[in-house]
Amino acid sequence: ERSNYRFSDRVADASRLVAEACNNPALELEFVQFHALDMLGHWQLESPAEFRQYYRLVDDFVRDLHRKCMAKKVRMALITDHGQEKVESSVDVRRAIRRLDVPPAEYAYFLQPIMARFWCHTERARVAVVQMLAQIPQGIAMSYAEMNRLGVGFADAQFGEIYFIAHPGYLFFPHDFHHPLVNCLFGLKDWQQRNRMWNPRHIAYHGYMPEHECEKGFMALLDDDFRADSATIDLVDIAPSVLGAMGRAPPEWMDGRPRFASTRAV
Repeated sequence: ERSNYRFSDRVADASRLVAEACNNPALELEFVQFHALDMLGHWQLESPAEFRQYYRLVDDFVRDLHRKCMAKKVRMALITDHGQEKVESSVDVRRAIRRLDVPPAEYAYFLQPIMARFWCHTERARVAVVQMLAQIPQGIAMSYAEMNRLGVGFADAQFGEIYFIAHPGYLFFPHDFHHPLVNCLFGLKDWQQRNRMWNPRHIAYHGYMPEHECEKGFMALLDDDFRADSATIDLVDIAPSVLGAMGRAPPEWMDGRPRFASTRAV
């Protein structure tokens, strides 16, 4: 009851989001997610030069929201957790799966735009899947245990036994989120996704391995009363840092830690 979450993936809602924010003094935390830039990146990022117009729109949104926060004496943090990588080519992983010399009952898979997950019910299927993925140079295969080094702490294979992650610039297509009719519907009803009408493949994507540039975001606390204790933080540090800026200690179960220190004289 002391927090709020607002979301929109439409550029046209920028003014509305600003108008609705910071109006309830009883709230301690308001989260405003302007997802339009992500949507535009997926379907409109033909070139950085052409995309600048959308960055300008987001600049205006951030400026207006910050001005309102200052007028209301509300502290604002600006957070983005990734960028976008231009997709240069797609890979038909589903075709490779269909060529497996293993009965489909011995394995299952879930195919996302840049990640494929496999569950193997027999050792024969496990060997076949690993060998198949080794023949696809546009990605990297990892076990659920190896995903732990990425900070994804799977204790077992419940969410996937083998993960296959595309290299930046590549996309798995077709994937399990693609349906021709749904694709046309979204292309018709939303100008931001209009490119889907003639190309169902995303133009840009993210969610690749964390060391790549497109996976690096930033967090800026727009308040001179705080300074960051490091130029680089991890994703798990964001929530504790937000709580710390609110004057609250993060709970013990959070893995991250606050990364902003007060500059006020003690």
